[in-house]
Amino acid sequence: MHLEWLDPTNLLNEPRPTQVDAAVVGRFAFILFEVKFTEHQAGCCWQTMRLASVGQAQCNGNFELQVNPANQILERRALTGKGIRYWEVIPQIFRLNSGDDYRPCPFRGQEYQWMRNLVLSRAIAEATRKCSAFAIAYMGPNLPISDYLESERWSAFQSLLRPETSPPVTVEIREFVRSAAAIEPSLAELSVWVDMKFDRVTSTLKSSAPER
Repeated sequence: MHLEWLDPTNLLNEPRPTQVDAAVVGRFAFILFEVKFTEHQAGCCWQTMRLASVGQAQCNGNFELQVNPANQILERRALTGKGIRYWEVIPQIFRLNSGDDYRPCPFRGQEYQWMRNLVLSRAIAEATRKCSAFAIAYMGPNLPISDYLESERWSAFQSLLRPETSPPVTVEIREFVRSAAAIEPSLAELSVWVDMKFDRVTSTLKSSAPER
């Protein structure tokens, strides 16, 4: 397993390669993991944020022809105008066409991070001829990300995937560690620690929640 893994070949031509929380690489397959503990959401696309140098965002939040005020490039997506390859791979994974308009862009919010990991997974699979998977590991129930994974928004994101695309695997960290400890007894202490961490986190969140 590799922690804080970066694609050394930068297959997507990103200014800074996507950093994956963990990557498990085998001879014939690999799994990319995104780990969420108490975060309220995944990473959003920064192109819709106001850029101080030009006084406006580089993208209006829609996937449509527009001029990026920072570099004056006309494109449907600011990242494409910068040579980043997401939309070369997206149509292979999602029911989306890079030549169509989408208002709003389906990846303008936190779905951007899930898309980016799926695209990276597909790009690496094609380059290495290995089977690939993307997994989201979360701390436990009643936390922001676990609530999101049960939401209509998450269902809508998954509905964009092509039938032949394997959806992201969601795994609850405590259950994962418990299962691993059942196979490898030396992990028993880690399982206890994770349970204690979860209890402490949920207790803190409950105490800091505003009274109704």
